[in-house]
Amino acid sequence: MESECKPGDTIQCPVSELLVNTADVAACVQVTGFGGRGVFLIENGEILAAYFKDDYNLYAGESAVDFLRAKPLLEWHLQIIEHGELSEMHERAIADDWAVSGSANAKNKSPEVMDDEKLRRIVRQPGVITVSAFFEGFPVQSVGKGDFEHVSAIAEDLLKEGTLIAHDLGFGDLDQLILETRAGKFIIAPLGDLFVCVHTAADANLGLIRMALKSVQ
Repeated sequence: MESECKPGDTIQCPVSELLVNTADVAACVQVTGFGGRGVFLIENGEILAAYFKDDYNLYAGESAVDFLRAKPLLEWHLQIIEHGELSEMHERAIADDWAVSGSANAKNKSPEVMDDEKLRRIVRQPGVITVSAFFEGFPVQSVGKGDFEHVSAIAEDLLKEGTLIAHDLGFGDLDQLILETRAGKFIIAPLGDLFVCVHTAADANLGLIRMALKSVQ
């Protein structure tokens, strides 16, 4: 099903902020980012249908919502439409099997829990102190030693800023972000539907850690 959106307002934000911005309207929203494109149908801040396709996967309905909710920053092309028009588009989305089931409110959905062994494979690398998979600034799964909530909140801020800088430089989507000081190193990378942050000692071998990250992605 092709999107019926027309050029309109364009905003850059995560899914949670998009829903706040559409709390009182009916909207058809085109989304771009992370190597793909898609469409959301939204009514009064609730997602009725969702579709997203990249070079490797096609996500529809709740799987599209879950996949994009884990992303820190996306570009949304917003088109306000009449509620009657939204109903017709929603019916076609149901026929095409990308409507969101249930109440259509996906605000509190989180990605599924990942295999804990993936994180343990990373934390076993020499010099690794903490490994934490996070979602919108909150730790979902963590291993090692440290304040996981504090680390995940900082990682979310770094990820958002790094994504903006990469886009401003024309470098495309962020693959890995590395912060290195005399006191330690900090790596952020995508891991499934989540992002993972790795805190290491100053003498940790970045090459080995990056290889471990690639092996579990």
